[in-house]
Amino acid sequence: MKMCYARALAMPSSYAVMDEGEMTYTEGGSITLGMLKTFTDKSVCMYWAMKVIDHGSLKGMTYQQAAEEIYAHAYVYYNFHRLPSFIKNNSAAQSVYNSAADGICLQDNGDTPIRKAFYASVWALC
Repeated sequence: MKMCYARALAMPSSYAVMDEGEMTYTEGGSITLGMLKTFTDKSVCMYWAMKVIDHGSLKGMTYQQAAEEIYAHAYVYYNFHRLPSFIKNNSAAQSVYNSAADGICLQDNGDTPIRKAFYASVWALC
């Protein structure tokens, strides 16, 4: 999408510069990160969790919760074919896999309790 501005764009004083590869879009109450293979690295996930929370793009989640959600989406997306059947057949895993193709959508205050438990399990076990 090409955008034209007749004058300089005025940014709020608290803005942070992010390039297209870092973040695809933000909207009220949620932020979507493009799916990247680097999100299968827990330290990268923690970095991005801190970045989106400190930037103010995500509220009501701890760094750990946000990192777990980012990691679980990427891990399931990139490793779905290698997961054991009992995990692949889990509705949470299937839902995460199906939604991950559109990126990782993080919402203020996090996901449902069942999905949060799934994210924490993937973080701890994978």
